[in-house]
Amino acid sequence: MNQQAHRKIAAIVFPMLLANISQPLLGLVDTYVVGHMPQVSAMAGVALGAMLITQLYWLVSTLPPAIVHKRWAAINQTGRGNYCGN
Repeated sequence: MNQQAHRKIAAIVFPMLLANISQPLLGLVDTYVVGHMPQVSAMAGVALGAMLITQLYWLVSTLPPAIVHKRWAAINQTGRGNYCGN
């Protein structure tokens, strides 16, 4: 691959990388801030909320590509066209 192709790939990869890193950091910052509160239940709520938000984030970000791949594979198996559906 040439240098231009690497730059195009990097332009796509870096925003996705930052998005994937930011999600766990959000839970870490919430835990740090709530850790200074005297109630233990606040920390439990933040831990549960961070876990649920992270799971929802990963489900939403991985499910659509899996569906697209399955549909693409079915179209190619039946010989009805290429990736664009033509």
